[in-house]
Amino acid sequence: ILTRVLDLLIERELIDYRKKQISRVLTALINGETEESRLRADIARGEYGRNPNEAQLGEISDRLTKIIDLKTAEFWSVVSLVGAEYGGGNDEGPLPEDRAKWYGDFGWRNGRLFQFIDDKLDVVGDEEVTGKPVGLDIANGTLNAVHLAAMQNPETPAKARRRLFGTISDQEYRAGGVESERVQKANRIAAQYGIPPLEYQVRKEVERLKFLMRDISSGNQIIYATLGAI
Repeated sequence: ILTRVLDLLIERELIDYRKKQISRVLTALINGETEESRLRADIARGEYGRNPNEAQLGEISDRLTKIIDLKTAEFWSVVSLVGAEYGGGNDEGPLPEDRAKWYGDFGWRNGRLFQFIDDKLDVVGDEEVTGKPVGLDIANGTLNAVHLAAMQNPETPAKARRRLFGTISDQEYRAGGVESERVQKANRIAAQYGIPPLEYQVRKEVERLKFLMRDISSGNQIIYATLGAI
C-alpha cells in the first residue's frame, strides 16, 4: 500500500486536493507502522513486565487503538471518502461537509472492523484461505486486538493471562516459531478468552454503521443495500 501511494504521488497528475488526501494516507500508514514497532519493542524490553496490571493494560489498549486508527481506520476513511466523491461524479473536490463526514466515518468504522477481523483470523483462521499460519502475531511478538481482549477479560485465569503475555514478550519464541507448543497454547488462550469480547465489540461497531447507513442513504434503498453489502 505504501508503494502504491507513493506511485500515485509521483506518476499521476493530481489536483492539490487529491494530493493532500494521498499524503494523509501516507502519513497515517508510516506513523502507524512506527507506533506498532515501538509497542512491540517496549513489550520485548519488559516495559510492562510479564503480567501487566490493569493500568498497564489500559496504556497498552490506548496505544493499540492508536495503531489501528492510523494503520487501518484512517486509510479506510480516506478511501471511503474518495470513492464517494468519484461515485457521485465529483472528481474535482470535496463533497458537502455533512456528507463528507458521513462517508469518512463509514470508512473509519469499516477500517476498525477490518482490523478486528484480520486479528481474529490470525488466531483462528484457515491457513489455506489467509495464506498465513495461526499464531503468527504471537510468534512475531506482535500483540493484536484479540490478545488484548483476552488479557482484559475478567474471566481469563491469571495463569493463562501470564502465559499469553509472557509468550508474546519472550524473544526466544520470535522469528516464525508458530509450530512451538508454547505459541500454540498461548494462541488457544487468545481464542478462548479474546474472541468472544472482541465479537461483542464488532457487533457494537456494526450497529453504529447501520445508523450511518441510514443517514447516508436518506431513504434510498439502493444506496442502503450497497452500503450493507460493503
